[in-house]
Amino acid sequence: MNVNWKSLVHIAGKHGLYRVLSTSRSGYFMESLNEPGKRMFFSASTRVAALGDIMLLTKSGETSLSETYMKMWADGYAPNPIDPHHANEEEIRELFARVVPDYDEARVYLSDMRKMLRWYEWLRPLMADDSAGNEQTD
Repeated sequence: MNVNWKSLVHIAGKHGLYRVLSTSRSGYFMESLNEPGKRMFFSASTRVAALGDIMLLTKSGETSLSETYMKMWADGYAPNPIDPHHANEEEIRELFARVVPDYDEARVYLSDMRKMLRWYEWLRPLMADDSAGNEQTD
């Protein structure tokens, strides 16, 4: 998968995910992933976290959020997603245990997992477009 995880960001205090379209000394011009077509400018002082830099804690260290999402995609999570708002704790923990068997149950909170599942829903179209574009033809 060739999704550019460094250009996809979460902004502290804001709902949703954004794609960085351009940067300047004064700030960032971004497009919302959860509200397609909505573009906005954020000042340079805005706290921005690239999805490529976010890590999931494991018992043996950490794994990147992007790697976790790619494992979820490979696991077949895409066609049968869990509703992060209504799923029970057991269902969510079961999914994470399947895709990242050594995730740290004590330090990865249910609220974090729900947020990661919401983000995954917004990223699925990008991942689907990317995997369709990478299919080889005979």
